[in-house]
Amino acid sequence: MTTPSAGVVYTLANELGISLDFLFGTDDVEPAALPRLPGINRAPGAAPYPEVRPWGRASGTDGAGIVQRAADRNTIELSTGVRWERLTPTHDSRVDFIEVVYEPGGQSSESGRAVRHDGREYLYVLRGELEVAVGFETLRLVEGDSLAFDPATPHHYRNRTSETVRVLSVVVHDPEP
Repeated sequence: MTTPSAGVVYTLANELGISLDFLFGTDDVEPAALPRLPGINRAPGAAPYPEVRPWGRASGTDGAGIVQRAADRNTIELSTGVRWERLTPTHDSRVDFIEVVYEPGGQSSESGRAVRHDGREYLYVLRGELEVAVGFETLRLVEGDSLAFDPATPHHYRNRTSETVRVLSVVVHDPEP
């Protein structure tokens, strides 16, 4: 089994005209039109393609529809030693809210290649130390540091340490015309 890189996941979503939420299994795109993708893992017991409900409204008891329980997160395992864990329980086409886990040596794309995408990107380092290349500058972010930038600028993230790094990532997408 192979797993995609972050660049491949973003490219796939853009080329197919689908959101990252669909790849996490929560968008309302018709699933029969798309192939099964290796490395995309649904939470145990999750319905294959749940019905999309209005954003921000509870759909049951115990916070169903507005609470994302840690044990029920949908994940995408990337080929580069990185795991994306979706933090939202329902679809939101305007934002990707993700905890990103970088294993030692993990990086955001194959061969250190920088990626670009739409929107605004925000990172907050929860644990560890992350090397961040944005444009022609390389930065070292440590626990508690944050970053806000235009992701149309080529960028790349790498964990050069022997410890696992955890990052909170928020990408706010440009509104569709």
